[in-house]
Amino acid sequence: MKLQQVAMLSTLILAGIAASPVAQADALLVKPGDIKWADSPALPKGGKTALIMGDPKQGPFVQRVKFPANYKYPAHTHPDARTITVLSGTLK
Repeated sequence: MKLQQVAMLSTLILAGIAASPVAQADALLVKPGDIKWADSPALPKGGKTALIMGDPKQGPFVQRVKFPANYKYPAHTHPDARTITVLSGTLK
């Protein structure tokens, strides 16, 4: 699937979620300037993370991760399901 198709699908899914009464009642608005980026011991040097909501140790959470250009991140797995959205750049 091309990046444009993924972006369109993501937008449609988010629009459907935002239209639901439950999602509107629990909506959280986070502006880019409000995001607190920090080094993470789980990432090789240069990677940054920001916890948007929730608690990774307790249940559902939203986290942003950013990498500098040409960043190398070793292949790995997670014991749970993850959804990854690339906001800019290319992930290989």
